[in-house]
Amino acid sequence: MFFIFSGTSLAASNQLIYDFAELLTNEEVEQLESLASSYGQETEVDIVILTANHTDGKSIEQFMGDFYDEKGLGFDKPHGNTVILTIDMNEREVYVAGFYKGEEYINNYRADLIREEITPYLSEGDFYGAFKNYMDLTKHYLGIEPEAPSQPNVSPPNNQAGPPNNYNPNEENIFLNPIFQFLSSIFMGALVVGIMAYRSSPKKTTNSRTYLDEGRSAVTARRDSFIRKTVSKVRKPKNNNNRSGGGFGGGGFTGGGRSHSGSKGRF
Repeated sequence: MFFIFSGTSLAASNQLIYDFAELLTNEEVEQLESLASSYGQETEVDIVILTANHTDGKSIEQFMGDFYDEKGLGFDKPHGNTVILTIDMNEREVYVAGFYKGEEYINNYRADLIREEITPYLSEGDFYGAFKNYMDLTKHYLGIEPEAPSQPNVSPPNNQAGPPNNYNPNEENIFLNPIFQFLSSIFMGALVVGIMAYRSSPKKTTNSRTYLDEGRSAVTARRDSFIRKTVSKVRKPKNNNNRSGGGFGGGGFTGGGRSHSGSKGRF
């Protein structure tokens, strides 16, 4: 089965659910379309679902990227704000990616959280439950700043004399700072352990002159005696391709050069 992606932007068609693998009923598709449209209006990000039975030999990242490039997905413009969940049923892979505002707010870490949350649903075959949770979590994270904004420095009024009322001189003494004390204790502990390890390390007892008779300049010993040999065995871990939920990969660029975040795993 080959997929032909139209160049028409998603905003024009208003389609957000692309269930090529037919994992959903018509009623479920309608419900998710309505929910995605509502969440998109609130967040100004298109929340898209893409499923396929196979990716025509492409990696799931490349398949998703080509789809984004060729469809021109985006709430605000073609190739704009988008978060897209891609499912490959052949490889049983799942990939969460974000573009523009979607990349900023659904960064690699948050994409990991979303993917890990929906993976049990996918493993059990509850695709509607997985997709509904994906949309709810995406909307949730799109409403939270990726990082807390730094507090601006506030200058005291010009007529303020001396320290503020809540001034505590101990706060300026670095030796009374709990963080400094904690780091100092770690450093001292590491130093003591290092010294002990150095003193307990075996000393080299032979050198180039050990077997040399200084008076006769002849070798006085022919060989060292081999005493014992120790072999340790470690079991090689098995390669289990059916393991669910393992995360790997991250963000990158589409074939068209558009940056995105990402989290990939199996289910």
